Amino acid sequence: MDKARLGGLLICILAVAVLVLFYLGIVLGGQWWRWAIGVPVAAGVSLVMLLGIWIGWTMLSTKVELPPAEEEEEEVAEPPAGE
Repeated sequence: MDKARLGGLLICILAVAVLVLFYLGIVLGGQWWRWAIGVPVAAGVSLVMLLGIWIGWTMLSTKVELPPAEEEEEEVAEPPAGE
């Protein structure tokens, strides 16, 4: 099995384990349901905020080179020769 497939397998196993722990935390109740809800919500909010920071930083740090301003020459429109 190559590295990419092994990495995919490990991600699948980890995702299933986290999903099982999430539902066990909700179903078993007690103090664990707060963690089962709070941690994914905090992770999601953090992910969205970090995405916003990344987009903002990219917009802030990107150098934009504007094209040189060309002076527009006002040309007098000449009527066509046949008229």
